[in-house]
Amino acid sequence: MKKKSILSILIIFLVLVGLNYLHIKSDEISLATSSGEASVVLFRKPFSSYSNRIEIETSGDVYRKDFKGKNPFNIWKLEVGDVEGDGEMELVLGVYKKSPHHKVMAKRVFLYNIVDGSLKPKFRASRLSLPMDDFILYDIDKDGRDEIVSIEIKDKSYFIAAYHYENFHLTRDYVSKPLVMKPSFAGDGKVMYDGRTFNLNIREKEIELK
Repeated sequence: MKKKSILSILIIFLVLVGLNYLHIKSDEISLATSSGEASVVLFRKPFSSYSNRIEIETSGDVYRKDFKGKNPFNIWKLEVGDVEGDGEMELVLGVYKKSPHHKVMAKRVFLYNIVDGSLKPKFRASRLSLPMDDFILYDIDKDGRDEIVSIEIKDKSYFIAAYHYENFHLTRDYVSKPLVMKPSFAGDGKVMYDGRTFNLNIREKEIELK
């Protein structure tokens, strides 16, 4: 009986050790880079909601980066777009972590380029104007650049805001009026709000749901 108990404990231990090294694919996206087409894959550990491993494959070569240690990235979203309108696609990660200038756990956006098959940091936002709930990349003003369009929260009200990236800085150029219910992105520049689907539009500096 004692041997069976020891064997059971050993099996459980080995399973737990194995799970610690197991990674599950959580998201995948492709984009054109200066080095050719790149496939970007995120991996998470079992029972985790966040990804902390990224693999980039270009021309048969695989680059792997693990975001671990005391302050992991905790990636919850992966987006691709052209934030400068120069034809070079950026990889934008939604992360949940502390930052050097904002030492609380919060959702943030980190921008990268892929250069020679590896990640090159472009801009890592400490925070947006208001606490962020979600974001997409979308050219809301049709200027040829993808804006970071975010859903933000303040005093139990929700706002939709759009930021331009320029010269290592994010500028909030457009924002909606306060929304009493939580909106959600529905793809292709659309938002679900109060059970209906709306298009994102701008009028001067205001984001409107049409």
